[in-house]
Amino acid sequence: MNIFVPWYRVFGRYFGTNGVTNLWSNLVYRINQYTYTLEPGLKQPQNYPQNFQLTSTTTSPRPPAEEVCGIANDIQTLVLKGEKTVDNEYPWLVAMFHHQGVSYEFQCTANLITEKHVVTAAHCVWFYKAPLINKDDILLVMGRSDISHWASAGALIRTAEEVIPHPNYKQGSGHCDVAVIEMNEEVTFRPSIRPICLWSGDTNLKLLSGTSGVVAGWGKSESKHKAVTKPRKVAMPIVSQEVCLRSNLGFKNLTSEKTFCAGNRDGSGPCSGDSGAGFVIKLDGKWYLRGLVSTAIKNADFSCNLNEYIVFSDVAKMNDWIKSVIT
Repeated sequence: MNIFVPWYRVFGRYFGTNGVTNLWSNLVYRINQYTYTLEPGLKQPQNYPQNFQLTSTTTSPRPPAEEVCGIANDIQTLVLKGEKTVDNEYPWLVAMFHHQGVSYEFQCTANLITEKHVVTAAHCVWFYKAPLINKDDILLVMGRSDISHWASAGALIRTAEEVIPHPNYKQGSGHCDVAVIEMNEEVTFRPSIRPICLWSGDTNLKLLSGTSGVVAGWGKSESKHKAVTKPRKVAMPIVSQEVCLRSNLGFKNLTSEKTFCAGNRDGSGPCSGDSGAGFVIKLDGKWYLRGLVSTAIKNADFSCNLNEYIVFSDVAKMNDWIKSVIT
C-alpha cells in the first residue's frame, strides 16, 4: 500500500492535490480517495443487480455486536510489505464509494462497529465546515473483498442515513479525524460481515509504544502504484509521540493528544484508499480498533513517503463520543 492522492472532490468539483493541500500546508497531504471508476451505468443507488439484497430478510435473533466483534476469519503470518488478505479475512472492512457521474468511485475504507454504524476518517466525508460529499451519494459495500466486482453475489450494500463528523475535527491534521456513518438499514452479522471491537481499557499511548497493529484497506500497492481491487494488509509498530515529532518537524502540525504515529519507515504502509482504515490490535484472541488512517508527510511529487511515519487518529480516546452517537 502506498500513499498518493491525485484528486480531491470539494463542493462537487475535483482539484489537484497541490491546490487543496496548499490551503493549509505545503508539508501536508491527505490520504484521501483515489479516482477508481467501477460498474459504469449505475446512476441511482437503487439500480443494483437482482442477485443480492439491500435489506435483510432474516427475522432470527441477532447476537449483540460485542459478542461477535473482532473475530477475523483466517489470520496468517504477516509480512511487512503490503500483503494480500484472505477473502473476507477482516469482516469489518467496508468499502465506501461515492456517486460520480454515471458510476460509483471508491472513496475510502470504513469499519463496521454495529449493525447500523461504520466509522471512517472525517476527512473522507467532511471539508472544513461542510460535507465533502453528499450523504445521498454514499454507498457502503461489505461482505465482498474484491471491489472490482462489488455488485455481485455475497455483497451487502447500504446507503448513508446520516454522516456525523467529530465536532472537534481539525482540518489538515489527524486531530479528531473520525466520522460515524449511520446506515439506512441494519445488517445481519455473518462470517463475512462482523464488527470490529471498540477499544476498551486504558487509553494511555505510552503503554503501547513498540506494539504492532495491523492496517488493511484498498490502498495502492508499493510496487505498481496502482489501485488494488482486494484489500492489502501491513503490520506496523506504534512509536511514541516524542519519537514521531523528532523524526520530522512536519509532524508538529499533524499530530495532537488525539493522534498517534506508527510505521515501519521501510517503504511499506497505508496509502490512498486506505484513509479511514482501522489500526487494529489483537488482544485475548479478538481484534480491537485503536486508530484510523489519517494523514502523513508527502514527497515533493505528492507520492507516498513511506520512509516517514503515518499519523492515525486515536479512536480509543474518542470512544465516549462514538458511543454517544451510536446509542
